[in-house]
Amino acid sequence: MAPQVPGLVPDQTPSMGGTPDISLGVPVDAFGGAVGQALQHLGVNIEGASDKIWQQAMHLQELQNRTEVDTGDAEFIKQTALKHAEFNSRLGQNAGPEALKKHIEDIQQIRNNIKGSMSNPAAQKMFESTSLSTLGRYVSNASNHSANEVKSAYRQGLVLRRNAVGNDLADEPDDPELRRKFRSMSTLEADEKGLGPEASREYVKNNEVAINLESVNRASDMDPIKGKEMIEKYHSTKDLMGENYDAAIKYNTAATYRVVPDQMAREVWAQGRGDGAKPELSEDAMVEMVRKQAGEARPGDTLFQKHAEDALHTLYTRQKQQTRQVTFDAKQEIAVALQNGASNMNDLMADPKVASAVKSLEPSEQMRIPGQINRYIKARDYQDNQRSLTTLQGLSKNDVLQFLDTDPTDPKWKLSQPQIRTVQGWKAELQKNQNQDPQVNRAMSWLRGSLAGQLQALGVFHRDAKNPEDYDHFTGALSEALNAWKDAHGKPAESKDVTETIAKDLMRQHQVPGLLWGTNTSDPMFKDELTTSRFKAFKEDHIKSRIDAGESPPTDAETERLYYRGLAQTLYGKSK
Repeated sequence: MAPQVPGLVPDQTPSMGGTPDISLGVPVDAFGGAVGQALQHLGVNIEGASDKIWQQAMHLQELQNRTEVDTGDAEFIKQTALKHAEFNSRLGQNAGPEALKKHIEDIQQIRNNIKGSMSNPAAQKMFESTSLSTLGRYVSNASNHSANEVKSAYRQGLVLRRNAVGNDLADEPDDPELRRKFRSMSTLEADEKGLGPEASREYVKNNEVAINLESVNRASDMDPIKGKEMIEKYHSTKDLMGENYDAAIKYNTAATYRVVPDQMAREVWAQGRGDGAKPELSEDAMVEMVRKQAGEARPGDTLFQKHAEDALHTLYTRQKQQTRQVTFDAKQEIAVALQNGASNMNDLMADPKVASAVKSLEPSEQMRIPGQINRYIKARDYQDNQRSLTTLQGLSKNDVLQFLDTDPTDPKWKLSQPQIRTVQGWKAELQKNQNQDPQVNRAMSWLRGSLAGQLQALGVFHRDAKNPEDYDHFTGALSEALNAWKDAHGKPAESKDVTETIAKDLMRQHQVPGLLWGTNTSDPMFKDELTTSRFKAFKEDHIKSRIDAGESPPTDAETERLYYRGLAQTLYGKSK
């Protein structure tokens, strides 16, 4: 081993890795590095700014699309809601399949129109999505409404058809085919209602019992005796039981008092009226005859006898009313002929219409005509007599009936021809329109003060130009009632008489059978009477008597006024 000198021993060994890199700390900026870095960052900043601008533009477009879609949705809802409300107001078959199809097409067209108005495909696509739920909701709701209405229309159709057959069956209760058809339709109704077998049979039976009740009621109206036989027949077969049987008996009893006495009175009237204008038998004689017949038919039944007597009074009163009306019309016709220049009987008889009026008068009235002619001619020499004219004008306002019976050619009035024509005009106007009757106006003022609510409910508080008939009927009946009251009591009706008696009679209502079952409230008497068989028979008789006398047929208003007069005289009795 070689000797080692201290301090001279090497401490490094050879390396096999090669020469190490030499790194010099030279600044990049010295060779333009800062410029390069600046250029590099410039590119990065420009690229970032472009991205932000694009993103902002996209965001703005999205906001615009959303606004456009929201506006479109609102417009779609508004337009569709109007269409939907219109469709939902449709009833029955008007909301059926064809109407539903058209409704859906209309909604889709509204949606397409709004979509087409949008500015770009993205907004259109977004609108299609957002409006789909609205479209679906409206279509579903409309479909349900259509289905319900079609079903309701079907049910209503069943009821209407069953009622129509039931109405025929009530007139022809012994027709087996009608009865079979009625039961079949009632069964269909029960099935549609979802009733079980037992409930269905009960439903059909109840419908049939209602028809049986209507049948016997109609029979009672025509012939109470036959109606009673039908009631007992249905009762024996258990087709009319319990409260329905009781209702039929009650109706038949009422019909007996209403129909049979009227039939008796007509038979007696036919025997005693004769062929002339004046009945051959007196009213008292006819009343005695009908009272005897009623007593034999229902011994001890004083109410039945009274109904028969009242019916006879009514017939007799009608004849007197017709005679009074014919007499008044004839006198008015003669008065007009005198005003037009007729100076003797030959002139009057030369006009067929006037000649007919003359012949319709009683012989005693005809005998007065020449004197009337002479007085009218003589009146040419009279000076105007204002005092008499004023008196007659006051009479026309305070006592209408007496004024209508007054002859203005009577020498005691000493009226000039122009004044006579004036009075005749007043009479014609009063006869034509009861609303100008002062006694009616006074009575109406009392009624408006104490019964305003009832008058308004009946539509007769004032005369409505759009529907004046009810007011005219009421005031016409009121006028005749006031006249009858005055005749019966010897003085005009006072406020208490009008509000507590006369008005209540005119407004009286009663229960009447329903078309197929139950009861309804009738119209007030002043309207209800004009729908009765009594009024129809009276109207036919009155028209026939006018035509047979060679006169023109009366107007409806004249006939109704005459009929009301008879009712009033029946209610308030004879003159005292």
